[in-house]
Amino acid sequence: MPFKNIEAPNGILNLEFAYNTAKTTPIINSWAGISSTDVITAAKNNTYWDFVFLFFMPAFYF
Repeated sequence: MPFKNIEAPNGILNLEFAYNTAKTTPIINSWAGISSTDVITAAKNNTYWDFVFLFFMPAFYF
């Protein structure tokens, strides 16, 4: 998926580190021009998996 573009040079990381609507809206809108449902769904899934990883990550250290 082409997450990297002018609005999101670091791809999904730009969305994950965006802390307000003013930062997230341009990123989501730039992805919507490609194939809105596929890209937005993939971005949501990637973000959800990140939270799952963060939940289980401490177990790997002990």
